[in-house]
Amino acid sequence: MAIVFEEASTIASVVHWDIYANYPSTVNANDILICKIGQNITGQSWSTGVSGWVEIYDASWGCVYYKRATGSESGTAKFTSTKSNVQSAVIYRFSGCITTGTPYEQNANRAALDNNVDIPDLAGDTTGPNRLVIATVQITDDLYSNTGATNYTSQDEQVSSVNLGSANHLWTVAQAAAGRPGADSYGIELTGYDDMTINVMALIPVPAAGGGYANDVNTVGTAAIGKINGVATADIGKVNTA
Repeated sequence: MAIVFEEASTIASVVHWDIYANYPSTVNANDILICKIGQNITGQSWSTGVSGWVEIYDASWGCVYYKRATGSESGTAKFTSTKSNVQSAVIYRFSGCITTGTPYEQNANRAALDNNVDIPDLAGDTTGPNRLVIATVQITDDLYSNTGATNYTSQDEQVSSVNLGSANHLWTVAQAAAGRPGADSYGIELTGYDDMTINVMALIPVPAAGGGYANDVNTVGTAAIGKINGVATADIGKVNTA
């Protein structure tokens, strides 16, 4: 089953400790929601007062959370910082992800003061095919991209002019085979430098009905095939451990 980027919420922006991120207009059970938040001040940490959200990344300029939706989500989700300043947040909705366990793998992160958005590569190769690799970007200025990335496709760009301004961008690349897409970059409408955070992860799909992933049997990896009750076939044939 292919993972699909369904929609983004409207950007929320405020000068405060708390930010109320908008939920997308439609949320279905087992959708994966990714919330990207940024702030243009260093030294803070983040928390969420809304149950069900799991932290992926927390740094001075931004954080990322995920939630496996129940389908009842609506309105806003409140996130809290330890310092008051400009914040922006967008929640992205994806369908087709695994319905149990951690829905992503091999995440990588970058926080920088830069005039170009450099998307880091995944931390390692994915363990299977048909991943959707996503890059969430938050910039502490109201900037759109002015060039495209090489491998990634732009899915959503939103800006807010509150105070000094802020921007949230989403880029994705479908990865048919196990591996990683490589680092990438794109330009932004900027003559100087700005704070930004970039977070990359590979979302894991629901296994194909009846077959699992390529080279798997009923979703059991080939490395595990050939074991009986957890005993490797190399040890089968031994009697009384002799």
